[in-house]
Amino acid sequence: MGMNTVVVMLNDSTGRWPQEMARAMQSRDLPSHDGRFSCGQVISTAHASYTQVVAVGGNTGALLSPTTPAREDHLKALAEILRGHGYTVKAPGATRAQGPLNWGFSAEEARKARDAEKISEASGPETDTR
Repeated sequence: MGMNTVVVMLNDSTGRWPQEMARAMQSRDLPSHDGRFSCGQVISTAHASYTQVVAVGGNTGALLSPTTPAREDHLKALAEILRGHGYTVKAPGATRAQGPLNWGFSAEEARKARDAEKISEASGPETDTR
């Protein structure tokens, strides 16, 4: 298995897409079509004002939404992202929630704030020089 690349295609420019890719995008919502074409797969199409969350791996992908089933590994990846941003996450049926990670974006921001506070304390009280 090789690498996968995530690309955002502008549907307003479908006239400039390779024909088989445009056909896959246009037939994606048909029950008999999974959006595949020779070198890829259309996972989701939506209006530009809508935020799409897509999990990609294993030479395929899936749209993640509150109204469709999601694979366990995709949900775990989402939970890890949320925890990395400071959220607490509890899976259905779990007795305890998992708190924020001690690494990731929010942990780094907290470290920066602590470091700035230490520097401020070390420099002593601020005085008004006016």
